[in-house]
Amino acid sequence: MVVRNADERVDTYAVKTGKRLSSVALKFPGGEYLGTGLGWSKEGPFLVRGYLYDRVYYLDLTTGKLWRRKH
Repeated sequence: MVVRNADERVDTYAVKTGKRLSSVALKFPGGEYLGTGLGWSKEGPFLVRGYLYDRVYYLDLTTGKLWRRKH
């Protein structure tokens, strides 16, 4: 997986082949933008941190949709 701050995109690749499987644009709410990728959560979805408000979001890797982590 590659998280690109400049493009606000996340690309997912197959480990064995290196082939890109998906590329999604992130859709942050309220003027927020990407700070960093944090890795996989215990609940399953990938986690990213916003830059402006230091909030953590779950990321849907197929749509780019983000939703706030409750804890």
